[in-house]
This record gives sequence, structure tokens and C-alpha cells, in this order.
Amino acid sequence: MIESPRQSAWITKKNVFSQQVAVDLRPLDDDVTLPFPDHIPAEFTIDQDEVERKLSEINICKAPGPDGLPNWVLPDFSAQLAGLMCAIYNAPVREGIHVVCASTASSPSAD
Repeated sequence: MIESPRQSAWITKKNVFSQQVAVDLRPLDDDVTLPFPDHIPAEFTIDQDEVERKLSEINICKAPGPDGLPNWVLPDFSAQLAGLMCAIYNAPVREGIHVVCASTASSPSAD
């Protein structure tokens, strides 16, 4: 995949940020025993192909969300992001953790 100058600049900026954040993270424990069997019913997990398809369909002409991430990033990197997003969203299911609220989005009042 050939990157545009815009994509290269964004990747460089995000790599520096990720490296700074990763310095404070402790290594994952490889000796973790999962409480549930390897087979998880498909209705409880998110499919990587579906996530990639949805990311590639995002309208890049709309304004970015509250995270400030430019909308062109998601379709342009849908193949690379889909696996990561699936791993993040499917991890609690595989580990037997019940997530009560994954998002606490709020809107400013019109007052």
C-alpha cells in the first residue's frame, strides 16, 4: 500500500504517541488461564471481516468524532485496524468479563 504524505505524517505522529504511552505499560502475563473454553458462540463476538467492511464504508466527508481522529484514517487503514479492534472488543467475552457500559458518551446541553 502506498501512503500519501498525509497518511505518513499521521502515522509518524501516532507512532511517537503510542511509544510514549507504551513505556508505562507492564508486559502481559503469558500464564493467564482463561475461565471459559476456547469455543465462544459467534453471536457474542465481532467478526473481523465485518469490522473491516464497516470501517471501509465510513464517510470521510463528515466531521470527526470527539476523539478528533480524522475520518479518512479508518477507511484507509481498515485492514490494519479491524484485527486490533476485534481483539479489543472480543477480549472481555473470551475472558468472561461482563462489560456493563462500553461507552459513556455525553452531549453538551443546549442551554
